[in-house]
Amino acid sequence: MDKTKPLEQSALRPWKNSRIGAIAALVLVLPTAWPAPLFAEPPTLPDGPGKAIVETECGRCHALSIVTKADLSPDDWAIVVHSMIHQGAKVPPDQILAVQTYLAQSFPKKGLKASEQSLAKSSKPAQASTDGY
Repeated sequence: MDKTKPLEQSALRPWKNSRIGAIAALVLVLPTAWPAPLFAEPPTLPDGPGKAIVETECGRCHALSIVTKADLSPDDWAIVVHSMIHQGAKVPPDQILAVQTYLAQSFPKKGLKASEQSLAKSSKPAQASTDGY
């Protein structure tokens, strides 16, 4: 017969039920669990027509790093702008094309030729629909 006593769980983890253990766990866990944008500087957007609207309207609902890290073609940016307007972004109708062009030129899809980076001058801006999807 084995006369050794099994170790109690509290003996293996003395920090489990202590205030110091709880604080230590928070100090060790929170920095890795917290989203990086809270600790990072917000991205600086390049100057250009449409920048102010992008900063205010895009930044109203999500971090601007989502915009700066996007890898979208001009057509994709037009679709995104349309979608964001449908979801409540307040982009004046006469500024929609400027915002689309700003996004396409400032944050282009990697691998596109320079001639493919801008929206055609004759292209129509995305229109916000009042119909549901």
